[in-house]
Amino acid sequence: MAIDRTKLPQSAEALTPNWLTEALHESGSLARAARVVRCDARPLGAGGGLIGVVARVALEYAGDAGDAPRVLIAKFPSPVASNRAVADTYDMYGREVRFYQELSGATKLPHPRCHFAARAPTSSDFVLLLEDLGDRRIGDQAAGSDLREAEIVIDAMAAFHAESFGRTHEPRFAWITSHANDAQIAGMEAGFAFGWPRFTSELAASFSTSASSTWRRWAAGYSGCSSTSHRSALASSAAPRRRSSSRTAATRFSSLAREKSARA
Repeated sequence: MAIDRTKLPQSAEALTPNWLTEALHESGSLARAARVVRCDARPLGAGGGLIGVVARVALEYAGDAGDAPRVLIAKFPSPVASNRAVADTYDMYGREVRFYQELSGATKLPHPRCHFAARAPTSSDFVLLLEDLGDRRIGDQAAGSDLREAEIVIDAMAAFHAESFGRTHEPRFAWITSHANDAQIAGMEAGFAFGWPRFTSELAASFSTSASSTWRRWAAGYSGCSSTSHRSALASSAAPRRRSSSRTAATRFSSLAREKSARA
């Protein structure tokens, strides 16, 4: 019996052994002869979620569960209306669910195994049950990365994009909206303009002189991110270097993607 997509659990507290049993049966992650008899869900990164809510769920089974997961990562929409509105505007939930449903099996990019992915038919309610990768080290957005880590990320991104390079017109990609659309651009610019004054007043001292110089030059070309006089004072010297730097990065990435695509 298929899971009712109109009544998906929308929080860790709403998960039950019966629902998890049905979800894992449907996805094939759990043998029909086994069932979940206990689940213990705990928030993961409480207070850190912006667009989604994540929990780690420990499971206990009755019957021969085989290699069924003993721990899962469950993901739900944000309960905060303003955050959810952002996700809805850019279809963040729908894109993530469909990636696991339709594209994850065709990419060599390492990603969590998906044990269940569903979205409601008439709303953005969704739930994901993913492999727990808690033994891996995640990046630190405050500390940043060193050169080696940055190169690993760039190479992985290039390989990932190479898989669809020059083929985004294929029907399987028809549902993916380009980020280069008016709503995305306007939203990013508005968010940057809103946060820029606070960033410069409260966090500037936390950065090195070199880093501060870099992001000030980059920000100078962003309309609305600073005062008109500030942008004017920086624009003449910053824009050429910023454009040159952007072209260099784009060229490197594009070259890597083309090279990897040709080898695929």
